[in-house]
Amino acid sequence: MSMRTARVNDLLREELSEIILREVKDPRVSRGLVSITEVQVSPDLRRAVVYVSHLGNEDERTGALKGLESSAHFMHRELM
Repeated sequence: MSMRTARVNDLLREELSEIILREVKDPRVSRGLVSITEVQVSPDLRRAVVYVSHLGNEDERTGALKGLESSAHFMHRELM
């Protein structure tokens, strides 16, 4: 992994964490603790894989993941 890719990974992780904390209004995401653990971008920076962690029971985890999936387009627009 190049230094540029590593910096982009860290920046995306920080920005996504802030967006989830401050701007995502989905109640499924706000139940429990959702955190971005890692981001891996492709070498050409076109794609990113985001890894999340959630503290809570299984139902809350499932709801949080569905909430994040439904908020994905919003978060992408905010990053742009």
